Amino acid sequence: MDSPRIQNLIQQCQAHDSKAQFEIYKMYSKPLYNTAYRIVKHEAEAEDVVQEAFLKAFKNMNSFSQKVPLMAWLKRIVVNQSIEHQKKLKRYDFDAQHKLEQEQALVEDEAAAVDSSALSSAILKEAIQQLPEREQLIVSLHLIEGYDYDEIQEITGLSYANCRTSFSRAKKRLQNELKNKSIS
Repeated sequence: MDSPRIQNLIQQCQAHDSKAQFEIYKMYSKPLYNTAYRIVKHEAEAEDVVQEAFLKAFKNMNSFSQKVPLMAWLKRIVVNQSIEHQKKLKRYDFDAQHKLEQEQALVEDEAAAVDSSALSSAILKEAIQQLPEREQLIVSLHLIEGYDYDEIQEITGLSYANCRTSFSRAKKRLQNELKNKSIS
């Protein structure tokens, strides 16, 4: 639940108060930019995505039910806007690999998942950057943004099995990359 101050700003935004909109923007733009940047990987494009997301959010503020925190609602808009941006640029061709992945078996348990808290975030981020773009996106959404497979499936348009398969592949690649870094 949002604080009374945030709830008041939301009500003002619903009344199209530009000062309240600017307050919301100042409060949330930096973390939302970071989310967009992790997906689009380009500063100017991430800024554009955030701007578009805020415009969309303010336009649809009356549909915000306050059942979820404002940040979660805004973050979902930014993630969806980032994915849409990438699709427009054809950086993620989810359908091309979809058919190949349908033939593969479901992945094993996540018991051997990478323990990101035990690793230096710089080393982990560097290892994530070495992954193919699709796997980077899924790892970022799952490990960094905290989305579950159902949410990732909804965001990317991939099947549940493809989300898990892509995450499993990325996890194995991350484990190998991190092992190689610890050996050197």
